[in-house]
Formats: sequence, C-alpha cells, structure tokens
Amino acid sequence: MLLSLYPDATDRANEKSAADKTLDHAATPTIVHLDALGRTFMTIANDGAQLLNNRIELDVKGNQLTVRDADTQASDTQGRVVMRYTYNIPGSKIHQVSMEAGARWMLDDIDGKTIRSWDSRGHRFTTTYDTLRRPQLQFVTGTTASSDPRTLGRNLQVDKMEYGESLPTAQSIALNLRTRVYRHSDTAGITTNARFDQNGNPKDAYDYKGNLLCTTRRLLSDHSAVPDWSSAPLLRQETLKAGRCTMRLIALYKWWHRTAH
Repeated sequence: MLLSLYPDATDRANEKSAADKTLDHAATPTIVHLDALGRTFMTIANDGAQLLNNRIELDVKGNQLTVRDADTQASDTQGRVVMRYTYNIPGSKIHQVSMEAGARWMLDDIDGKTIRSWDSRGHRFTTTYDTLRRPQLQFVTGTTASSDPRTLGRNLQVDKMEYGESLPTAQSIALNLRTRVYRHSDTAGITTNARFDQNGNPKDAYDYKGNLLCTTRRLLSDHSAVPDWSSAPLLRQETLKAGRCTMRLIALYKWWHRTAH
C-alpha cells in the first residue's frame, strides 16, 4: 500500500515514521458525560497512559461556577479549581478568576452590556456604545503599580469600531455597509472590510447577501506600543489583504451567488 502511494523511498520512510508516532494515540477517545438536561459536566481525556478528568460545576440555571482540571491537590479528588465565576441575578457574569489571567470584575448597564471592567493588575476598562447599542470605543487606564506602565495615568483609546453609517449615505448603501462593521482599529492596527482603489476609496465591501468580499489590514509601525486611537498612531506602509480581493474573484463570487442561490 505504502509502495503504491509513495514510490520514493525517502517519502515512504517519512510517512511510516509519522504513522508510527501516532500509535500512542490509538484507542484514546475523549469521553463526555452529560447530566439529565444534556449539559456537559465532565470530560475524560485519554493520553494513552492515564485518564484525565475535567469537571464543570453548574448552578441551577446552567451557568458555569467552577472548572476543575485533573490535578488533584490537598486530597481534593474532584480536581484543582482553575476557573471560578460569579453571576448577578439576570445571569450576567460579574466576576471571574483563573489561574492564567487572574481576577476580573464586570459591570453591565441595564441592557446587559458591559460598560466597565477591572482586572487584578489594576487596569480599568471602559466601553462605550452607539445609539444602536453597538460597541464603539474601548478605553484602558492603569491605576496601580501592577498595571502596565504604558497605561498609568492615561486614558488610552485602545479599540475603535466604525460602522457603515460613518460613510456618506450613498456610498454605504452601494457597498452594502449599512449596520455592518466598516473599520476596526485595535492594538495591532486597522482592519477595513473593503478593498481600496488607486485613489484610496473603499470598494467591494459586502455583497447584497451580506457576505464579506475583502478585508485589508495595516499594522502599527511600532508593535510594542499601546496605541491611542483618539490620535493617529503611525502605521506601516504595506497593506495586507484577505478574502476575494481581486476584481476577477469578486466578480466570480458575485456571479456564483446570484446563479447558485
């Protein structure tokens, strides 16, 4: 069989070596246990040598309260607690603590959208929303000695969402951008859901069904800096593209959707 698939001796040896290395994982399925309501409360992983139990404790509403791994400490046979959550009466998460990320606290508005959050390093996050209650801006401020020194005493706008309504009405309608994300500025740079022509004008954002046609990305010039999008951070000159960013592919995609659907 291998001889017919891989006539070259070197390729055949490499494939056999790769197959031999997977033998340790043979007959090692993951087992999931469900409660009477169909909710996962225990997952058993098999590494070939032992069974590793991961448990989830739920409240009466089905919200996760704790997550435990297979590491039993201090004679706790249920496993080590690696995540713990707290909820308010409506069921929104207001506190979580984990081994990797530490503690976080969240405050929601009357609509259940997070407007303030804090972490155990003293960072304060503020999120604002537009009139349609869509995320718009996020700010971070460092308040303690444990905070990132680049954020201390500053109110940095680290995230910004711009929607199609920010463009002229005729243009946003032509690009099918109404109610959809047009530009997202984050700590890595700017992502734009459109292709640009030689004059820098946006083209081919979404088709009439709402399918994204093209995404362009420009990265920050200084990747180690924390950007403040209330000003204009420097960007690298090159533009990265993803999706159907050529005219031929866009035209083919539009034709296919109109004829196949």
